[in-house]
Amino acid sequence: MPQIFLQHGVSYSDISKMIKPVNHKNFYITTTSDIEREDMIRGLGSEDHIGVTGLPRFDYLKNKNQNKIIVAFSWRASLLGLNEEELKESCYFEMLDRISKDDELYEEISRRGYKLYIKLHPEVLRYKHFFCKTDDSRFYTDSYNCERVFRKISELLYSN
Repeated sequence: MPQIFLQHGVSYSDISKMIKPVNHKNFYITTTSDIEREDMIRGLGSEDHIGVTGLPRFDYLKNKNQNKIIVAFSWRASLLGLNEEELKESCYFEMLDRISKDDELYEEISRRGYKLYIKLHPEVLRYKHFFCKTDDSRFYTDSYNCERVFRKISELLYSN
């Protein structure tokens, strides 16, 4: 029976160790670009069954542009198992905190007619209290329903 490896985003690291154990003649892998496909081939040592599909989950989203820019950062596996103090001191949380408090950045984006929001990854939501000194309106709090989020934005910046 065929198996298809679908990703929810763009791979930013070598995931071949995760895929190799299940890779067989009926195993297919989708990638978002030629560059990602080449990375996958390097990691797996074979180009069989690796296709470029883009990000089809976004193909039929309808946009009702509301001049919103959303910045979304993926979760870091390296943060798993850290206690709250270690998380607070991590580069990941320091970066989110810096962006959320950068008044100059928000003013410049506003001057250009846009609003900037940070969309916290679901794993980070439970630590939102780390950002207690940040204006809550800087966080995009609508549900993580992709269609509803993407329908309202002008730009999405996603960081791995």
